[in-house]
Amino acid sequence: SGEPRRRHSEGAQEPMRRGPPGAGNSNALGVAYDPENPFLPILAGDASAYKVLETEHAVAFLDNMPLTRGHCLLIPKARVATVLDLDATGAAAVLRELPRLARALVEATGCQGMHVMQNNGAHAMQTVFHLHFHLVPRYSDGSITSFLASRGPRSIEELLRARAPLDSADAEALAAEVRACLERGGADEARSKL
Repeated sequence: SGEPRRRHSEGAQEPMRRGPPGAGNSNALGVAYDPENPFLPILAGDASAYKVLETEHAVAFLDNMPLTRGHCLLIPKARVATVLDLDATGAAAVLRELPRLARALVEATGCQGMHVMQNNGAHAMQTVFHLHFHLVPRYSDGSITSFLASRGPRSIEELLRARAPLDSADAEALAAEVRACLERGGADEARSKL
């Protein structure tokens, strides 16, 4: 196989895994899809999530340990570990939702900036081995959640250290607002094509 090899003390070689342990085939980075990842129960409807968008090919929901208020994840329904595993058709189907979702988040949260991040492999800080895009609103005033209030702009590392569980009451209201913004945006896009 084309996987990197690791030597045991006896000199024998076995495949090196850089994705989750026990996962199947890996890609060029050595990252394998994790069939036990926490997104699969959400996709199957067996776990709850604050969904904001769902299409035939993609789902977006609020992160349960947000870096900031409004932090969403956009994931493909296809079972792929990284962007390396997504074909062009799948990429187009998922990524066409990214600008719509970003616009809806800006409208719903009033944020002044946004990170759009996607990590491939453990060396790039990927911890869930199902492809996902993070949309992380950034704020310049005290309108962010209490754990960030009055602290101003911060680095991603600082945000990671300060993250806290999603507040369910706020999450329900925010998810509803993002969905409403998406619906309004969808109607606006349809009208602009006429």
